[in-house]
Amino acid sequence: MTPLYEIRIRRDAHTVTPVTVPEYELPLLQEIFGAENVHNADRKRVDEAGCGTPVGSFRASEDEYERFCAKYGVERVEQVFGKDRKAVRVNVSSRKETAGSRNKGE
Repeated sequence: MTPLYEIRIRRDAHTVTPVTVPEYELPLLQEIFGAENVHNADRKRVDEAGCGTPVGSFRASEDEYERFCAKYGVERVEQVFGKDRKAVRVNVSSRKETAGSRNKGE
């Protein structure tokens, strides 16, 4: 299972949108909104303080690349991960392994 995190996206001075995403989706959010506007549930920048505590989990798709392309557009996904689907698979796998080892240590 892949952990999910509550992330707060600051879209402008008056709009903050909460989303629940896996850690490996953060590079896309940071590319779209800027790293300084992607915060964890504690309202700290993800790039400085990390994702925080998982709020749930889900079974990741076998092809997260396709899901990302449908959600964010092919051009944006290629800009962040490149054209090689393997880059997304490797990123997903490494995040799952990190989360698994983190959960075992708790």
